[in-house]
Amino acid sequence: EEIPHFVIAKYRGYSQSGILTPNPYFGNLTTWNFIQKIIQAKTEFHPWESRDKRCVWRGSIQFSDCENDFGNYARFCSVVRSQQRPDLLD
Repeated sequence: EEIPHFVIAKYRGYSQSGILTPNPYFGNLTTWNFIQKIIQAKTEFHPWESRDKRCVWRGSIQFSDCENDFGNYARFCSVVRSQQRPDLLD
């Protein structure tokens, strides 16, 4: 079963997997408030009780030393934990 993931950009074109999601860091607060209202209205069709309760991690481990790069170490721990507990973290 494939689980959708959200992305703020598609570098290789629209055929790349992922659901495009607005990035609130671009635009202005008026625009973002308008978009947020639309998103909240759509949530009525997918109540929280019907959603998957697992955490979803997206990202990649960079090719560098995990011992000296806390971000890489945290990402590595997330990957290990997802293998140990797929019921909690995807």
